[in-house]
Parts: sequence; C-alpha cells; structure tokens
Amino acid sequence: MYNFSTDTEKTLCKINSESRVVLGVHGSNMLLPSAHAGMTIDLMPDDRWGNFAQDVLYQENDVRMSSYRYRYVPINQKPNHLHKIVIPMVLHQNNFVKFMIGFK
Repeated sequence: MYNFSTDTEKTLCKINSESRVVLGVHGSNMLLPSAHAGMTIDLMPDDRWGNFAQDVLYQENDVRMSSYRYRYVPINQKPNHLHKIVIPMVLHQNNFVKFMIGFK
C-alpha cells in the first residue's frame, strides 16, 4: 500500500509546475495540477458534466486564455484523439497568446 504524504504532494506539485500539459480524470486530484501546470485536460466521466468546473483552480483573468489552458473532454476519448488536442495546445500556445490577447 502507498501512503500519500506532504513530501509526496510537494514532489507532485513540482512535477506539475514543470509540465506543459497534465491530463487527468475529473476530480479533486486535478486541483493542484490546474494550479501549477501550464495547461490541463480534464477527462470527464459521463455522470460528472454537471460539475465540470469544480476541480480547476483557474489562474487566468482572460477568458480566452482560460479556455485555452483548461480543456474538458469526454473520458472515452481514444489516445489518437487526445493527441490531436494536446499537440496543438503545446505547439501553438505562443501564437494563440499573440493573436488572441497580445503580448503584455
């Protein structure tokens, strides 16, 4: 059995902060990744769509940037479909910022 500790949580926060994108299943386990990672993809079970934004700590003031950084997709997505979401998120983030909200 694995015991979750403060040290484990600190390590996970560090890993999340170094991650461009974190994918995870909807739930409280996505709170810290949404606060620390560059972007998140929240895999939504069919019965959780009514609670879709409860596990994200939004870090953006601009709604367009929030919609870019925090994505919600059905949990039954095939890996090749997730690939089509993740890769452009990473590759085109700078262009999105440039064209949608400008450089600050």
